Amino acid sequence: MRSVVDRMLGQGVLTRGLVLKCSRCRHTAFHPLDEVGRDFGCVRCLFRQPLLSGAWCDTPPNEPAWFYRLDELVYQALTENVVVPALALAELGAEAAQARHGWSFELWRGPNRQLELDFACLVDGRLSVGEAKVNGKFDGNAPSAVAEVRKTLPGATLLAADHVVFATTHPPHRRPVRNNGTRSIGSESPRQRPPTVTRVA
Repeated sequence: MRSVVDRMLGQGVLTRGLVLKCSRCRHTAFHPLDEVGRDFGCVRCLFRQPLLSGAWCDTPPNEPAWFYRLDELVYQALTENVVVPALALAELGAEAAQARHGWSFELWRGPNRQLELDFACLVDGRLSVGEAKVNGKFDGNAPSAVAEVRKTLPGATLLAADHVVFATTHPPHRRPVRNNGTRSIGSESPRQRPPTVTRVA
């Protein structure tokens, strides 16, 4: 655990500091270590005061306790479920000579929205588009999996994508979407060669 925390501190994912209570307004807040010295400033009333034991929170014997704050960008990524598409994009570009990516696209044709895609990736000249689910299932034998493929097909066709990816945190336990999904879209795609369909878990 210590090594994980140290690595996250080094990467800027975590910030070490103290949780302190203001002696004037009693507001309690996290203060990064580089903002605390002999005194500290309250983030609410801006009062500067000595760093004394009365301000410490959850105090072990004789010394204040360390606290850690998660980087705001990482926090927003977790709360907005960006982790699954980020992991999928990392997997798609892992062995690529060149890769460009982005996420959360809305595809429009004139005034009509065609589709929303969770991510897209250009890997060595081949375009992949995808959908992501947190703890969701893309089961190749289930009607819901075929429905997901059919829903994504218009956007993939509109972009002339080579590859459609369905990413999930749920481990596979039946046939992958690749089998039924490709068969499902093969007869509907106006392309001579429909995009391949892959499940990434």
